[in-house]
Amino acid sequence: SWQKVLLRIESGTRIHTTHFARDKRALPNGVAVKLRKHLRTRRLDDVRQLGGDRVVELVFSAGGAPAARLIVEFYAAGNIILTDPDYAILSVLRVYRNPATGANIAVKETYPVDAAREIRPATSAPELHAALESYVPRETPLRTHLAQALSCGPQVVDHALAAAGVVGKAPAVADLEAKELGILRALNEVEKL
Repeated sequence: SWQKVLLRIESGTRIHTTHFARDKRALPNGVAVKLRKHLRTRRLDDVRQLGGDRVVELVFSAGGAPAARLIVEFYAAGNIILTDPDYAILSVLRVYRNPATGANIAVKETYPVDAAREIRPATSAPELHAALESYVPRETPLRTHLAQALSCGPQVVDHALAAAGVVGKAPAVADLEAKELGILRALNEVEKL
């Protein structure tokens, strides 16, 4: 048996279920019209994250086969993209060109699912050791250097350094070597999330 659930999508912020039924505007915007047209009688079958990106895909079906996909991006200002089962874009909240891949996110284009960032494997001890060995104090801040060398966000690096007890923007290299195992443990704990 199925249950009707109200789903609220705030572009770039969050997705959540709610019991509060909002008043419908007399004249909805173009994206809302398209969403109603393509999703009104569809069933939500799957919710998944695309790769390691801040992108969520909701798969709607009709008769057991995918009928439409709603892709919600949570980076920058966010975006809400309606596609057909083959990822051809039917409607988009914000049209843009992805600078990293060169893909156009616009109606009648194909959504670049393959360009979703892969889930990064855990940081290895040799990888961290090489990153710490190549660090030169006074050239770049440690957090920037490690974020670039390990391909992770500066917030992740900040957390790992704080958890390992590394303080200051330019700690001594000897201090880093002594706390290398603690940094590695903290990085791998954060990356599991």
